[in-house]
Amino acid sequence: MKRGVVPALLDLQNDDGSWGTPERFYTDKYRGTVWNLIILAEMRADPGNPGVKKACEFILSNSQETELGGFRILEAPRDCQVSRKV
Repeated sequence: MKRGVVPALLDLQNDDGSWGTPERFYTDKYRGTVWNLIILAEMRADPGNPGVKKACEFILSNSQETELGGFRILEAPRDCQVSRKV
């Protein structure tokens, strides 16, 4: 957490918790927020770190469809109305 890849990545983090262009959190291959979170996880970054927490909150706020519990590669609609056919 003090030297190497982890602090270097956290230094590049945007104020909102994302990396790169916020709307491209997944589609900005290897540079977007999801990809940086994967690297941080692989490097065993401290999950209690404020930057790591902020990135997780960003992903949950922007990609999770709360009604279904799934995730999207594009920003999830705020009021997800899904019709289910049985």
